[in-house]
Amino acid sequence: MSRAVGSRSTSDGSVPPELRECIRNAYVSERRRHDPDYVPSRSYDGGYDRLGRRRRPVWDRIAVRLMAAGITDQGRACRYVIFCMRECGVLYADALCNRRLIDEFLDHEKSELVRRQEQIISEMAGVLEAVRGPGNREVLRAALYSGQPYSTTMARCLLARLLGEDDAYRRLTAELRMEADREPELYGPLSDVIRSFVSEAITVCSTPASMQ
Repeated sequence: MSRAVGSRSTSDGSVPPELRECIRNAYVSERRRHDPDYVPSRSYDGGYDRLGRRRRPVWDRIAVRLMAAGITDQGRACRYVIFCMRECGVLYADALCNRRLIDEFLDHEKSELVRRQEQIISEMAGVLEAVRGPGNREVLRAALYSGQPYSTTMARCLLARLLGEDDAYRRLTAELRMEADREPELYGPLSDVIRSFVSEAITVCSTPASMQ
């Protein structure tokens, strides 16, 4: 007996349902940025066609391609969809299965990772320089809580430690742990550099403060 046309099919278990749903949600959300009334094609959700043939959801096919490329967590999968639709002009969901787009995304990720790592290093160096200089404590305190000019969690955590802002330091340390667990590829290569900055920070904390 055939099922209704376009009915949602049951996954064969090879794709985590959370991954499938996040890909679908990201795609629909991006389409609705330009068309608030957009509703995805029923065929995208799989089921049985008019000839009784079972069709796998496009979200499963995208997920399988992403997992084969090492993209297995929801955050990266969502970023892939957003990248393709905003940077590459992808409109139809089927195109997200394209290996060339996946390779472009992986290259983009690498360059973005390097940029973020350089930003962390630059901001940590800036924090140490500012604290060593004749800076005003209230100006640095405002920078800590505004996130400007130090926007990375690592730099703000360092600044909170140097200013003795214990509540902010504990909160930012907890955020930093979550970030490191979520993105080990971001912080792992920086471990030696971070230790060096922390060592310098300890030295700064042990000397008389120059801030007024």
